[in-house]
Amino acid sequence: PAGVLLSKLYPSSPLEDAGARVGDVIIAFNGKPVDDVEALRFRAASEKIGGNATLSIIRNGKPQILTVTLVPAPEVPKRQTTVLKN
Repeated sequence: PAGVLLSKLYPSSPLEDAGARVGDVIIAFNGKPVDDVEALRFRAASEKIGGNATLSIIRNGKPQILTVTLVPAPEVPKRQTTVLKN
């Protein structure tokens, strides 16, 4: 099956908090197929921040469902702000 292989997880990220592990393959996001990383990004970006999403994954050849909390992406590097006067 097609999907997105998790090759790296950031500590304390929503995916890690949901129980995802390096080596898992995400095959669906909220029940919709995910064939590649672009499809996963599109599906995630189409959802409301603050809600939850279900991820269908394959781990060690067995299907599993994870629930992930959707949060805003971190700003890295942080944006620079300039205050304009007048």
